[in-house]
Amino acid sequence: MDDLYDFQESFSYKLVKSETTSVIPSSVRKFQINFNFSFELDVSEWILSEDDESQLVSQSHHPVVDCLVSMSSAQFSSFEESQKYMEEKLTTTSSGLSRLKSSNRRELVDYALREAGKYTAGGGAHRVLNLHFDVLLEHEYIYLRDISNYDESTRHMVPAEDSSIDHALKTVEYSLDIPEMNCSVCLESLSGDDYYREELLSMPCAHIFHGDCIKKWLRTSHYCPLCRFEIPID
Repeated sequence: MDDLYDFQESFSYKLVKSETTSVIPSSVRKFQINFNFSFELDVSEWILSEDDESQLVSQSHHPVVDCLVSMSSAQFSSFEESQKYMEEKLTTTSSGLSRLKSSNRRELVDYALREAGKYTAGGGAHRVLNLHFDVLLEHEYIYLRDISNYDESTRHMVPAEDSSIDHALKTVEYSLDIPEMNCSVCLESLSGDDYYREELLSMPCAHIFHGDCIKKWLRTSHYCPLCRFEIPID
């Protein structure tokens, strides 16, 4: 097995769009700010040779997931209170933003609130402010290997055998703890809704995923997406 040499995480965000309106929707009695976050996760795996040359082995892009946090004028009037409110929302959301480190989440929240403050400081006539942010989280896994011995048959992202997948995955019963968890493959909530819940499956390492998500993942890579637990490949 390749040795994990290093793990690098990069985090970026930016305000991409702002919209204001003086028309008050029936659901909005007073001034309201809508923070729209579009979150995406990119994962890449690299092989590092003895001469410190790196080679890209695989790269996966997870679908963009959106998250909306709405805030009233009363909530926004105190920076500390609005900061706390938004952090709580982003921690419990199923969009994938809950995966961020607490320091990164605080940095994102502070940035979003500062940007909102630029539009509200002048006391404009608008009643609804819509701010759209792009958030990107990049994970890089770097492994040690002699590239001279590297070929397609020893590629890190080799799929698990179908028989091994069926044997390794176990059905998980829905419980009250599930709503706080996200599938690390699609980044969506594991809980579903009252009318439809996807099958939940557990790896031998005890990590839980949507059944279709983890089966599709293991047909590409025989490693657990979270802890790199290995499923047999032959």
